[in-house]
Amino acid sequence: MPRFLHITDLHVSVADAPEDGSTALDRFVTLVAGLSPQPDFVIASGDLTDRGDVDSYRLLAERLAPLDMPILYALGNHDARGAFREVFPDQPETAEGALCYAQVIAGVQVIVLDTSVPGQTSGGVSADQLALLTNTLDSQQSLPTVLVMHHPPLGPGDSAKPWANLNPGDSAALADAVEPYRIDLILAGHVHMTRLRLW
Repeated sequence: MPRFLHITDLHVSVADAPEDGSTALDRFVTLVAGLSPQPDFVIASGDLTDRGDVDSYRLLAERLAPLDMPILYALGNHDARGAFREVFPDQPETAEGALCYAQVIAGVQVIVLDTSVPGQTSGGVSADQLALLTNTLDSQQSLPTVLVMHHPPLGPGDSAKPWANLNPGDSAALADAVEPYRIDLILAGHVHMTRLRLW
C-alpha cells in the first residue's frame, strides 16, 4: 500500500527566520526520519514560501534536503513561478509558465494543478491545465488518483469569500471536467485549517 505525506502553507521566509515556517519544517523532517516504513513521497501543496523570493526557496530546498524521497510541489498565491524555477529548475512547466503536471508514483497517479494567479490571493485554473487534467485521466483510469492544488474548489454551501477558494467560474469548470472520472482525493491548502469534506 502506498504511503505519502501532505504538507502545505509552509510560508518559509529568509527575512523572517527563525520565526518563519522553517522551524516547523525542521520538526517535520525529524518526524519523517523516525517513520517506519518510510513514506513513498511527500506532497507540498503551495505557499511554499511567504514572499516568493529566491533565497527563501533555497532555504526550503536546504530544509527538505534530508528527506530521501520524492517531493511533489504545487504553487500557491505566496509563491513566484520564476523564483521557484531558479531553485528547482527541473520542475515541469506549461506554455503559460504554470507548474502543472501528472506523475505516477508508488502506484498512485498524482495530478498537480497550478491555481496561483500572479497578483491575486484567490485561485484560478486555466483551460490548458484542465485539458492536461482530462487528457491524463483519459489515458490512465485504472490507478488511484490524487488531485493537488493550492486553492480548494468552491463547493455548495461555501461562503463565497473572494480570497478563500478557486474562483466560482473555474470551480464549476473543474467540476465539469472531473465529473466523468474517478478522483480519489483532492489535496489543497490556503485556508490554514484542517478540513475534510466531499466535493
